[in-house]
Amino acid sequence: MSQSKHVQKIPLILVVDDDRLILLTLEAYLLKFGYKILKTQNGQTAKELINKHHKDIDVILLDRVLPDIDGITLVKWIKSSPNITQVPIIMQTGSDQPEQIQEGIDAGVFYYLTKPIEAKILQSVVSSAVKESMQRKYLRNEMKKHQLIPRLMDHSVYRIKNLNEAETVSLFLAYCFPNPEGVLPGIAALIINGIEHGKCSIKFEEKSKLIESNQWRDEIDNKCNQEDLKHLYVKMILSGKIFM
Repeated sequence: MSQSKHVQKIPLILVVDDDRLILLTLEAYLLKFGYKILKTQNGQTAKELINKHHKDIDVILLDRVLPDIDGITLVKWIKSSPNITQVPIIMQTGSDQPEQIQEGIDAGVFYYLTKPIEAKILQSVVSSAVKESMQRKYLRNEMKKHQLIPRLMDHSVYRIKNLNEAETVSLFLAYCFPNPEGVLPGIAALIINGIEHGKCSIKFEEKSKLIESNQWRDEIDNKCNQEDLKHLYVKMILSGKIFM
């Protein structure tokens, strides 16, 4: 029997932590979970690895406090770099101060882990982030095949009822701009926030628990299909003036 030519890609995780023991522990966990690893103990080397491997990296697991570059500063650098493929960033910290967590969320962090990190929670959160990353990359590749279409439009109205539609519309709209990679995270966050909080009424605390149990997407899909909610949608109206 011939072997299939299709080989499934093993997700690649970049781990950044200045504590060598924690770095080795995270590496051991992630390898056990079936992932490939890039690792470093400082922000400058993390930048170099991201610049070199950003198309292959699926998730970044980042310590908030580093010896040379603050973790939040590194997140902002990633988010503002137009030529870097945007992937979910999981930030880890020894502090559980709400204002620090909020700062990370505002900067665009996918999830915030508080040390010491439990293996089961780490596995669930990384699994959720990998799924998110794979979905983004798939949709991005699909949209590149049709990137001319949005630029031919001068007016559009969208009624978005679930996460799949939110992701598809986000990618479609991103290609209305000269720098799709740069605007995609903001557009996606805006629409998904409307589905997640507006339609499904999921608060931050509930979202955190759902991500920890790897049930965030399933829960939103279920809520979107409920009889009392399935008719609701997020409406977006875009004028031709923003299209490039």
